[in-house]
Amino acid sequence: MINRATKDNVVIELYRKFDLIARKIIVLSVKKNKVSFDDFIDAGLPQPTLIAEHYDGYFIGWAIRGQIKTKAQKAFYKALSLRLKKTFLVRVGNTIRVENSSLWALQYALDNGFRMVNNNAIYEMKALAGACVSLTTEEEKRGKLDHDSSLKEELHVYAGTYEKSEDALFDFIRFKAYDYVRIQKQNCVNVELEDLKNYCISIAEIGYEVIGGKGISTARAKARNIAEWVYNYYRTGRKPRKTKTEEELRMTRQEHAKKNAQEKYKRVHKKILGLVTGMFAEEYKKKNGDWNISKIAKDAGVTRASVYKHLRDENLI
Repeated sequence: MINRATKDNVVIELYRKFDLIARKIIVLSVKKNKVSFDDFIDAGLPQPTLIAEHYDGYFIGWAIRGQIKTKAQKAFYKALSLRLKKTFLVRVGNTIRVENSSLWALQYALDNGFRMVNNNAIYEMKALAGACVSLTTEEEKRGKLDHDSSLKEELHVYAGTYEKSEDALFDFIRFKAYDYVRIQKQNCVNVELEDLKNYCISIAEIGYEVIGGKGISTARAKARNIAEWVYNYYRTGRKPRKTKTEEELRMTRQEHAKKNAQEKYKRVHKKILGLVTGMFAEEYKKKNGDWNISKIAKDAGVTRASVYKHLRDENLI
């Protein structure tokens, strides 16, 4: 067991390594498949004091200014740690897993060769709390996040991007189902359809409580349908069966072809126009003042016929 003196020496060494004046750092462990270190921006949080990689994500921390001695200061510090975690879960919750961590876990990552970036940003606790979502009375009392409460706040943020609540509820259930399957796969656990249905229904009930819809039975039916689709296609990676008719597919192909042709015309037109109206335009004219079609075609990488067409469209010939 590490005695107090040894522990204090290690902490002092850690702070010396981070070049910080602060006495406390709130550290979160963020786990995600594709590591990017800018989640704090999506979460609406200020520049962190430090970010360090670890094997399945990264650590992120904010240094706190001043000492934390009184009972009220300690309680506020503990609540702030939870609020930072909850802010990540509410605002970036579909893509990450977040846990409160410590300098000891961070030191372990650094000892294993992971890189770290840090700056001298130090925050007053009240200023940092101002960027966070609030805790419920029950969460603050228990010192633990209420899962349903976090989901409700996440759904409020998610629904804010939609005009119709039905769309928000559908996509919220869908993305939560994706996360469920992905995490089960990571843990090498087989996904059972009945378990996935029950999970989606519980998410639907929470979502319906927050933003409503056509009825709770409709929300549950929506959840069951989503669960079956995710189980049959997302879980296995199989593409769903084609549902369009041959006529619909033909029309779609024609629309794509027309769109591609329009985009190609714009690209070529811009390129040719740039040559004949740019600062070197005179280089593309013959001695008699006519355009040198061959030179334009060569430098634009197109046919002579294409050059003629685009120059005519601009009434340049």
